Amino acid sequence: MSYIPLAVQTFTPTTGQTITVQPSEANIVHVVIDPASTFAALTITMPTPIYNQKFIFSSTQILTVVVITGSLFPLTSLGLNATAGFLYNLGTASWFKVQ
Repeated sequence: MSYIPLAVQTFTPTTGQTITVQPSEANIVHVVIDPASTFAALTITMPTPIYNQKFIFSSTQILTVVVITGSLFPLTSLGLNATAGFLYNLGTASWFKVQ
């Protein structure tokens, strides 16, 4: 397996939409959420992470309710131009906030 340092996935959702993050072997997966304006709800379907994989979420608008499926993920909202990063530990099957 080759080393892939970064993968970027960009989404332009509308309120109430579900986006699906694609599986990646990258160490860091940057999920850029770029809606046209502030909206109330977004569901994000996550792939199964690999050991010590980091997911970074960034949004250009306020997301007031974020629901993450496929994992117990400690992210429920994002502010204007906010970023949140989380590291997955396979040994404990837990996400840790790192940013």
